[in-house]
Amino acid sequence: MDTTKLYLNEIGRAARLTPEEEILYGQQVQQLEKLYEIQQQLSQRLERAATLEEWQNAANLSGHQLQQVISNGERAKRKMIEANLRLVVSIAQRYQHRHLELQDLIQEGNIGLQRSVDKFDPGKGYRFSTYAYWWIRQAITRAIALKSRAIRRPLHLTEKLNAIQKTQQALAQKLGRMATLNEVAQELSISMLKLRELLMANRTIISLDQSIGKDQEGSWSDLLPDEASNSEDEVTRSMLQQDLVSLLGMLPTKQRQVITLRFGLEDGQALSLAQASRCLNCSRETVRLLEKAAIKTLQQHKPRLQEYIVG
Repeated sequence: MDTTKLYLNEIGRAARLTPEEEILYGQQVQQLEKLYEIQQQLSQRLERAATLEEWQNAANLSGHQLQQVISNGERAKRKMIEANLRLVVSIAQRYQHRHLELQDLIQEGNIGLQRSVDKFDPGKGYRFSTYAYWWIRQAITRAIALKSRAIRRPLHLTEKLNAIQKTQQALAQKLGRMATLNEVAQELSISMLKLRELLMANRTIISLDQSIGKDQEGSWSDLLPDEASNSEDEVTRSMLQQDLVSLLGMLPTKQRQVITLRFGLEDGQALSLAQASRCLNCSRETVRLLEKAAIKTLQQHKPRLQEYIVG
């Protein structure tokens, strides 16, 4: 049995967490992260490593209490990670044959999972797996982009892409939501076409002669269609997905959960009213009303999505 199968067998033994356990462990991790933040700020202020006694005083905790928070927090992290390693494998498997072995993809995904544990806020009503999904996928796709790039980006392109990223972040803070492509282009005083060209230029570049397939018999050039494919659509779909995620984040917790289940946004499996009602432990009529209210709210933000469907 190879190492990958051994690993899959090992992680399969971990029990899934209940919603109550996710909240408890999430709170314990938050307490731990707050404690580490106090230690870091104290050390920066003292311009040296803080002693254990200084750390206790700054946190207003006894030595026993300090150790208890650390012990509970580290244990909670371990439990949350172990219970979601299968999720990492599930996501990693979707990105196989993209220049990285499955084991490498899993390793990168685990880094994203660890990051999501540190950032998870159980008070916001998300299930942890829903929140962790984005961190895991981001870590995997970023690793693919970095490690499979055949040539370096020109410096001038890097500078322009950095400007786009900073503009997106600034507009997000100003507007309270993710900016549309049109808003970013206006802020940068460039055309939509130019913005799309810059985003497309940042895609991974590979050699068309690189061997692919199980027996390494073909090459990427064999897969090219007779006519040039519309690469711009890929960028548009990516931006549309980001906008949809941003819009869903504006919905109340129950409405967001209903939309996620009814349209299969988490796993691609759309549920019926009856199935969704069982998942949420409420009546079918409640699910129907929540769905109706959520769609009404989303329709109010239709102009944000208009540019993706016009033309």
